[in-house]
Amino acid sequence: MECPVCGALLPLDERSNLHVDAHFAGGSHSADSYSNHELLDGDNSHGGSEGAHGTSSSDSYGRRGYARAGSGVAGRGMSGGWDIDSGASGSGSAAAAAAAAMAAMEASDAAMARRLQREEDARLAAREAEQLREMYGLTGVSSDQQLQRALDNAVERGSMGVADVYEIQRLKRSANRIGYDDGLSRTPGLAPALQAWYSKQRFTVSEDSITNVLWCRPPADQFSSHLEDRGWGCGYRNLQMLLSSMCREPAFLQLVFNNVPQVPSVRKLQQLIEDAWSAGFDPVGRDQLGSRLVNTRKWIGTTEVFALLSFLRVRCRVYDFRRPTGPGGTHLALFEAVKSYYRGRDTECAFPLYLQHEGHSRTVVGMEMRRNGDNRLLLFDPAWRPATVSGWCRKPSNALSSVRCRLTDLRQPEYQLLCVTGTLAGDEDWHRAKSMRGALMRVPPTEK
Repeated sequence: MECPVCGALLPLDERSNLHVDAHFAGGSHSADSYSNHELLDGDNSHGGSEGAHGTSSSDSYGRRGYARAGSGVAGRGMSGGWDIDSGASGSGSAAAAAAAAMAAMEASDAAMARRLQREEDARLAAREAEQLREMYGLTGVSSDQQLQRALDNAVERGSMGVADVYEIQRLKRSANRIGYDDGLSRTPGLAPALQAWYSKQRFTVSEDSITNVLWCRPPADQFSSHLEDRGWGCGYRNLQMLLSSMCREPAFLQLVFNNVPQVPSVRKLQQLIEDAWSAGFDPVGRDQLGSRLVNTRKWIGTTEVFALLSFLRVRCRVYDFRRPTGPGGTHLALFEAVKSYYRGRDTECAFPLYLQHEGHSRTVVGMEMRRNGDNRLLLFDPAWRPATVSGWCRKPSNALSSVRCRLTDLRQPEYQLLCVTGTLAGDEDWHRAKSMRGALMRVPPTEK
């Protein structure tokens, strides 16, 4: 581009702005005073111009605008000496040309900034999309491949021997073939150990003392994510916890388990969800997950659990807590729903509750009631390691800090709670459950 003041040929970058600044620097500075601050290559005289290229001082303007009201500036170009003052009549055309040039450069810079921002936004969006695909198991890596990688890494670290690897592989193949859990991540004794601990305590009559503990019935086993499903299998493991309680109830043992008190494996649960999709349950979820789950690392949530249980003729209810309902952004209504479920089923089985939030799920196995109303949920978590849970079975008091959940501990904006309420005896109810009609309760209710 050409300098609007002296006509010198300028490069198309930031140096052109600084060259023009040298002509319009404030106070007593002139273009001559910038001759020692080369902005281009040292031997570049710009076609015979003075080469007066200055760095901006606190009074220079550059892209921040040229003239302040009432301030006089002076400079000298190729044509000889000249003065610019706020009242000088001869300065109008030069100042206008300079302003126009600067406006053009600013517009070009703004357009480039917008383009660069769009490109950066696109890169961030692509990166986030890939992270989500990885998080939800949509990258094409199978659960079998994840297992093999985990075993290879364990051998390299020395934490597992070759014989251990062969034994795990044998158990996994057997579980996939017969459809029952391999038992590697199952800890059956935690719930009975906790119940026994609470029954032996002599609680005080202080304001925050425990008055009662509501437990799921029959008790549930703890299931932890294992090598092949670590990072994505929490939904399946919580479903296994629920089923471990249901298979101890005679009516459900016959209906759901064909009188075989064995909890299905993760692979079998994936197949059952696909079977439920094929029967017409949860068509939206089926489309979102590409109609395939078996041997994938795709996450499941409340709707998939509901579809599987309904397909097996288990009646469920889903509470959708769409926003906090208590003081301080707490989910008071969720606590009330848990209390109502367990208190309302004194003479019936009261199974564990499936608790879902964004990114994770857990299982409610009971509720600790306190005199002052500051109650605690009692939760099992698939993220716990089996070795840790086994230690808690021997000394259940060590588990309390992990099992107990206060109202203020539920910090997510939304939660879903699934509870089993009975069986779907008739075909009409079974077909109605395909769309969750009548089974979904939004809290607070949808405004009409």
